[in-house]
Amino acid sequence: MPHLTVAALHAQSRRILEGAGRVTAPSADAAGRIARRFPAARVEIVPHPEPAYAPPPQPAIRPWDGETEIRLAVVGAIGEHKGYGVLLSMARDANRRGLPLRFCVAGFTRDDFPLFATGKAFVSGRYREEDAVDVIRELDCHAALFLSVWPETYCYTLTEAWRAGLWAVGFDLGAVGERIAATGFGWRMPPCRDGGTVNDRLLALCAAPPAPGSLVP
Repeated sequence: MPHLTVAALHAQSRRILEGAGRVTAPSADAAGRIARRFPAARVEIVPHPEPAYAPPPQPAIRPWDGETEIRLAVVGAIGEHKGYGVLLSMARDANRRGLPLRFCVAGFTRDDFPLFATGKAFVSGRYREEDAVDVIRELDCHAALFLSVWPETYCYTLTEAWRAGLWAVGFDLGAVGERIAATGFGWRMPPCRDGGTVNDRLLALCAAPPAPGSLVP
């Protein structure tokens, strides 16, 4: 509601949430954020219903010889909040340093052309929701990468990556970090907007994967 100030929106949200008989949140992180802001709200954690899927097969990241290109799937509509700026910084750094990294977007971004210019990125284009798993599999990636710079409340695309057989590497923020830690189907990284730093962490992870679900230093 663009006519509301932040204070007015907060007051309106308080009336709604604290006056409700039941408030549901799809992750513990989301529930905690609501509870901290609106302590009288009756918040319950109710994950979104999803089709059953098998755990991604191991090895999570294919054996890497230090030279073969590492292909990373980035799934969804990648705007700034989903980490577009981080992704572009990573692709430019990979180009500048000649790193064996390629970023394959299953979906689209806010501006594909700067990514194309790096020579380190591919973008599949929009897809139908029911085709998501097939699109991700066709990219033939080693793992899926999640770079959201705000706390996701659940992240359906994380499930799609797992259903496609990929383990995930994601920032330890919001539901992405929570779900990776809970399932062990991947690894977490400290949130960071510097592409070079994130690339270095990815390369170290591929060279010597730590315990599943753990936080990459």
